[in-house]
Amino acid sequence: MRRNVLALILVNCLFGVAFGVYELAFPLYLDDVAVRLETIGLVLAAGAAVNFFIMIYGGWLTDRFGRKGIYGGNLLALAAATAATPLAAHVAVLALLKTVQRTCVSLDRTLRGVLLYESVPPERFTRRFGQIAGLEASVHGLGFLCVGFVGVGSAAVLSYRGVFWISAVALVAGAMVFLVLFRERYHPAPPEQQVRLTLRRVFTLDLNPKLYLIIAAGFLAMLGFGVSHGLWMLYFRQQFDGPWAGDLAAFDAHLHRVWPALASVWTAGGQGAQFALISLIAVVHRLLMGVPMVLVAPLLPGRGKGLYVGAMALQGIVIAGPALADWLTGSFLLVAGLWAAHDLLGAAVWIPMHERFIQTYSRPEQRGADVARVKAVTAVGFAIGMALAGPLMASEPALPFFIGGCLVLVASLPLLAL
Repeated sequence: MRRNVLALILVNCLFGVAFGVYELAFPLYLDDVAVRLETIGLVLAAGAAVNFFIMIYGGWLTDRFGRKGIYGGNLLALAAATAATPLAAHVAVLALLKTVQRTCVSLDRTLRGVLLYESVPPERFTRRFGQIAGLEASVHGLGFLCVGFVGVGSAAVLSYRGVFWISAVALVAGAMVFLVLFRERYHPAPPEQQVRLTLRRVFTLDLNPKLYLIIAAGFLAMLGFGVSHGLWMLYFRQQFDGPWAGDLAAFDAHLHRVWPALASVWTAGGQGAQFALISLIAVVHRLLMGVPMVLVAPLLPGRGKGLYVGAMALQGIVIAGPALADWLTGSFLLVAGLWAAHDLLGAAVWIPMHERFIQTYSRPEQRGADVARVKAVTAVGFAIGMALAGPLMASEPALPFFIGGCLVLVASLPLLAL
């Protein structure tokens, strides 16, 4: 049991580095190859229907054949799609690779909780999940820092191809660690006792009724996160090219004065300072979710519905804060501070509880399929949100923060009926 937890910790740390690179680099890469804002959102949302069905099918496959091989293979497929991304010559190919990447990430998110729930006593799940997820979120910062070395121009330390390949190597290493260390604890039922997967069954309402409340909340929350998080780095890039150009220059000058050796490398390239500051904001943002999650997870109550609902509602309010700060003050420090801290008392609390409720209300003999159906529907919300982010940002740069925050706030309401 401890060996499995250790395997999940190690693989999620390596996944965290890879995901941090991709999450920050991909929208910036699309922007630098001159893909329009509206199109970027569509590329990020590409393949939502494919993602939906493959997630459900993947969850069913794990119930039928076991978890380990499918989880490890999923990491390798994700590595291949990531490595191929900077080689794509057309936006349609990028959309296809993004579909593969999004599906693999969604399946990883589905199976991570299942693997852990089957590896620890139920009463320890929230604590262990919060610690693993929090540690992974903190390690995202290493990936973000890698993107800070990109810049644009011949003087840049890393190219986009370099950072995407760093991400791919981390994923391959994670797959190898997992396949070597993890011991399968789930044993599929005999074929004659297994439930067949049909198209009708995909849409049959046979889940625990509590899961439908979680699906409704999760869909709205992921819709809000897709809107607010899909293109946030391009919001800051736009502002650095406009009203916050002075703040960017001050950051560059301060870094050269305080730490000249780092500054000469980290801010190399034509837009090096911009990449460095965006990556720094991303690091602080993720640390303010990951570290509190690790610390808070052991203290979370067994049920705690009120805390679950309140944390999600609070996060929605704080996500909307950067938009209000932009419109009322235009202050870079205030906007960046609110954005970086919006997970501090929100996601750090409700995400571990959200995962525990999903696992609790899923059927043991169909856990992979049940969890996959929940996550598949909520992933559609995230895809729609990303598709909306581009047009909203094109109309008003800070609007995605406000709309996304309001959606997350509304998402907390269905949970009151749990």
